[in-house]
Amino acid sequence: MNYLRKTRKAICYNQGELTQYFYLASHFHRELKNEVYSSTVDLERIQILLDNLISFLNVKFAEAVNENFSHLAGFYKNRANEEPRICLKSTYDNQIVDLFRNDATTYNTKYECSSNTGFEYVKKNGTYYFCNDIPEKAQKGLYINPRLDSAKIHQYSGLQKKGPTKLTIIKTNIDNEWINCWKNSSNESRDGIKSCYKSTIIIPLTLKNSSMSDIFLDLTNLDHEGRTIYGFLCFDHINTDYFCIDDIDLGYIFADLISLYMIARKNFTERSATYKKAQSMLR
Repeated sequence: MNYLRKTRKAICYNQGELTQYFYLASHFHRELKNEVYSSTVDLERIQILLDNLISFLNVKFAEAVNENFSHLAGFYKNRANEEPRICLKSTYDNQIVDLFRNDATTYNTKYECSSNTGFEYVKKNGTYYFCNDIPEKAQKGLYINPRLDSAKIHQYSGLQKKGPTKLTIIKTNIDNEWINCWKNSSNESRDGIKSCYKSTIIIPLTLKNSSMSDIFLDLTNLDHEGRTIYGFLCFDHINTDYFCIDDIDLGYIFADLISLYMIARKNFTERSATYKKAQSMLR
């Protein structure tokens, strides 16, 4: 299956899912609205309808994200012995937090945006962050990550081994010295090894680069929010020089698709007068 066919298949999937997502979310929201503004208020019924709306938005969003991760993984088959890790992150209380991942983690994934060079760059500039040689950048002081041990980074001697390294979790050519540079890391499991990555891409989910009408910006308050970044689509890999320039465009395609679910969810919840009124009535 070639690149364009894979892309078409992913877009076709999202076309159907987004159509259903918007339509059914609107249906659940309308039911809630009718009850909230009814002449005879039934708080128990409002709670049920509010739960129905939130449950639908969350469950279907999770299904869509995981399916898009599967589509993305198809683009990386046979590029290396290990596929890249893919995750969707967002911000909560000024911290970067995980929403969904295609792998398991055993370390803390919540941290200040300013403590990670990649996320700080994306948030400041509203565009992607690309780094194909984290060890080199880290040694030069151009990359920081709360999981990296700065003292061990400066002692790391692996930079002399340039170029992609075909790592596997079975053979003994694992870069244990690099793994040791990561806090709470381990080479005893596949997930532990993959979490000590050397290449990364971070793509913002945002309308920043889109042409929006003044009416839309005023109604959504986006101008006052600095063209909101709804989330971050993140890729990383244990090899250096793993990603290519085309992966940036690929990342943006999927980030834009996933952002539509997040925007719809936002519109039916925190941007909805009905949703806010229902919550206030149930307090």
